[in-house]
Amino acid sequence: MEEEITIRHPKASDGAAVWALAKQAGVDENSVYCYLLLCNQFAASTALAVVGERIVGFSVGFRVPDEPETLFVWQVGVAADYKGRGLARKMILWLCRRPENPVRMIDATVTPSNTASQALFRSIARDLDAPWEYHEDMFTGADFGAVAHEPERLFRIGPIKN
Repeated sequence: MEEEITIRHPKASDGAAVWALAKQAGVDENSVYCYLLLCNQFAASTALAVVGERIVGFSVGFRVPDEPETLFVWQVGVAADYKGRGLARKMILWLCRRPENPVRMIDATVTPSNTASQALFRSIARDLDAPWEYHEDMFTGADFGAVAHEPERLFRIGPIKN
């Protein structure tokens, strides 16, 4: 029997576990404080995939200040033993389908070499029957200063029909 995966919003106290999962999942890791803050202040735009008490996935985002119906997906991570189950897509779709927080657009930045994220966002656009664009650099490599980094291109989905 397969374990039941529940998707829910985080509590501030989930921040340390999300940080640990980010580290384990190999995504760009930030400070524990950052994840505590995100789980507390951006809970309405963040989703956790949970099995029992264990967090096995997260999608951290925020509402774009000048576009409150736009969900910016900042970071997604899934535990190694839960990859391949479509959790990233399920968490983002769950956030989009919350009746108390309608989403008309989804934004994210994706590097040119991150074909997995490009495929993820294309599949979300298909599931939502929404157009998508992936073209402009939101941040160039030079914007990262002395740190070598690919450009972060804006991936935009929408408008989403609710």
